[in-house]
Amino acid sequence: MNTLEIGKALGTLLHDIDLHPFRAPEGTPYPFAAYALSGIAVATSKDRYNYREIATVDITTAADNYEDAVDLTQRIRAVLEPFEGDCQGIEIGGVRLAACRAASPSPGVYLHQLTYQIVIL
Repeated sequence: MNTLEIGKALGTLLHDIDLHPFRAPEGTPYPFAAYALSGIAVATSKDRYNYREIATVDITTAADNYEDAVDLTQRIRAVLEPFEGDCQGIEIGGVRLAACRAASPSPGVYLHQLTYQIVIL
């Protein structure tokens, strides 16, 4: 299991999106996205260990207008949510959107924060 390297898989799957680990450098032009691994849980059943982990990943999209923010968020969802398989040596058993929040912290800045649970086999 390479759960700590989930960023490699995200970068490959979202190759056509300006994606950054943790946060984008100051001055990065909109739209862009940033991701962070926010948790790892061992997937077990009451009877046995399943040799799986669940990575919780937060992806924040940023744009300077609402339409671009929604478009970028929908593009990410269209790629990640149906994905199962091997990516950069990480075997992904499924991707589930756990939460989505929208915000506009200042005029001309539109954010969506997607929280995913990714099953790593």
